Amino acid sequence: MKKTLEETRDPEGVGLAAPQVDLSIRLFLAKPEAGGVTKVFINPKILKQDKIIIPKSKKTKNKLLEGCLSIPRIWGHIARSNTLTLQYQDETGKQTTEEFDGFISTVIQHELDHLNGVLFTTRVLEQNNTLFKEVRDEKGESEFEEIKIRHSSSIEEMEKDIISEHEGQLKMPGIDGKNMAYELMNSLKSGKMDGETNAAFEERIISESMKVLLI
Repeated sequence: MKKTLEETRDPEGVGLAAPQVDLSIRLFLAKPEAGGVTKVFINPKILKQDKIIIPKSKKTKNKLLEGCLSIPRIWGHIARSNTLTLQYQDETGKQTTEEFDGFISTVIQHELDHLNGVLFTTRVLEQNNTLFKEVRDEKGESEFEEIKIRHSSSIEEMEKDIISEHEGQLKMPGIDGKNMAYELMNSLKSGKMDGETNAAFEERIISESMKVLLI
């Protein structure tokens, strides 16, 4: 895992969780500074963290765009705790309690989400923020195009929106993108939780769909 993280470029990797390399263990790595030391976190647990304040304004100036090695070229704004206290074991097995703030705090929360089966796209949508797709202009410079997500008035309309919007991204060798999308939506519809409101259910379908539709 260390070699994978340290050799990742464009963008340079700052964190990697075990589930991203098909390992079912609670471990992640963090390397928040280019050329810096890669830190190992085993069985991490947040003991305390700042309250997450979600800005009311959607202005993007000076906001950090968060991305993920598992979903290349997709970015979004997420409000996260600036400071947290983490209990974990290092690679020697020694248990440590340490406080982190700033960028490494964001990295830790992102990687902990991976350990809990949550992708950053879900957090973006939970906070009603915007997702962007990175493209290159004629000079090879990065530009960020907003990904339009329509919150439909019904599940049926939402299915059509998602399928028509992202069908092209679902084209993979030997796979019918439209059928794949329908199968995904049908499997999610059958999993409605007891007491879950229709609005909450639709939000969850969108979040879960993005995990597949944006890859």
